[in-house]
Amino acid sequence: MRVLAAALLLSPGIAAAQPGGQRGDAGTQARGEAAAAAREPRLFPAAHYFPSPLADLREPRMAGALIGTDLFEAASGRERPHFSFPPYDDPSPDLQGVVVLGTNLPVWRPIITTDGGVLVGFQVGVHARFRIERPSRDKVGTDWIVALPLEAAHGRWSGRLRLLHRSSHLGDELAGETGAQRIEYSHEAVDALVAYGPAPGTRVYVGGTYIFRSVTAYERWLAERGVRDAAALQAGIEAEWPGLAAAPAAPLVALDWQRAQRTEWDDELSVAAGVRLNAGGREFRLLLRFFDGPSTLGEFFLTPESFWGLELTGDL
Repeated sequence: MRVLAAALLLSPGIAAAQPGGQRGDAGTQARGEAAAAAREPRLFPAAHYFPSPLADLREPRMAGALIGTDLFEAASGRERPHFSFPPYDDPSPDLQGVVVLGTNLPVWRPIITTDGGVLVGFQVGVHARFRIERPSRDKVGTDWIVALPLEAAHGRWSGRLRLLHRSSHLGDELAGETGAQRIEYSHEAVDALVAYGPAPGTRVYVGGTYIFRSVTAYERWLAERGVRDAAALQAGIEAEWPGLAAAPAAPLVALDWQRAQRTEWDDELSVAAGVRLNAGGREFRLLLRFFDGPSTLGEFFLTPESFWGLELTGDL
């Protein structure tokens, strides 16, 4: 009788703890997920809730590329007084090397949940182009970005809010060779993107930028032409081959579309397609890129440009 009574008293606890018991299974899983989330580091975590858009050429990253561009076909942009190349220098088309040195560093994760959380980070990046067909490898220009992103995710939804500074500088060799004058391309802004993942490895995003301080709009040459610099729009889509999230290689494709008031709302289209590679605990991407629209180089932001390029990007 004592044995039977003890068995009856213990049976509810045993049933709840069995894998087949509904209450025990759900409770154990929830506690396990909560415990795993609690163990994640809050300072400098190895995670992102909103990875940088892959096809956006202005995003900070570590990359090197070769592009064939028609940037200088017109020999002079709309951003500055006329300049010209020497007779012996034919810049159309122009083979350029692109070097991108940047990082997207997660700093502090104040909120962690089983479905996502909130993350504060730091971004810094420099984008430089060089005319590699020239013996002196003339630098075309350099763009800088510094940003403080706030990332968040919940289930299939994610988003990013950034406070950022962007500026651009003309290459000294190009200015000396052509007489091109440097312009003040610089602004501070707040931008936001919201994304939804309809399927694993896929996301669609949309957002915009509010520029609260722009030096560019007050450049005399640009102000006389009525250039304004206060807002921009952005949207895009990314997809990786389904079912290969843990595979050492997977094909992917991405598209990014932008419009900005400073370019009179001209369309800017950037497409990337290639393969994601995992090696040595790091992630790399070999991408074929296509771009068409106002140049992403700040010093030539009103000059139309089209190019094809091959890029290797790495998360170091």
